[in-house]
Order: sequence, then structure tokens, then C-alpha cells
Amino acid sequence: MMLGMHPDVQQRVYEEGQQLKLRLDGREPAAPDLHQLPYLEMVIKETLRLFPVGPLLFREATKDVQIG
Repeated sequence: MMLGMHPDVQQRVYEEGQQLKLRLDGREPAAPDLHQLPYLEMVIKETLRLFPVGPLLFREATKDVQIG
């Protein structure tokens, strides 16, 4: 969704993937190759920052606490 909203970012991610494809000389990408996609990693991390996947945990004090 976020890439669709930002076509300039989508294009840069695509170009980075195409450059990796050229460096792989025709072989399929593997998990270690993903470290060669720093811009994609930044995009994923920013998206997760804006839209975290885990539920927020809220704590509620069950009794009064004296501090100091």
C-alpha cells in the first residue's frame, strides 16, 4: 500500500532490485542476497515504524505505588 502511494519510492526499490538481479548473473536470489538491498530495508523499516504489526500492550497499575 505504501509503495503504491509513493511511486517515486516504488521506482527506486524496483531499480535496486534490478541492479541486484544483474549482479547475480542469472541465479535466483537467496536470503543472504537481501543484505544487498539497503533501500528496500529502509522502506520496510519505515513502513513498520508507521504501521507496527504487533499489538500495543498497555499496562495498568493495580495498586498505588510510593516512589522515593
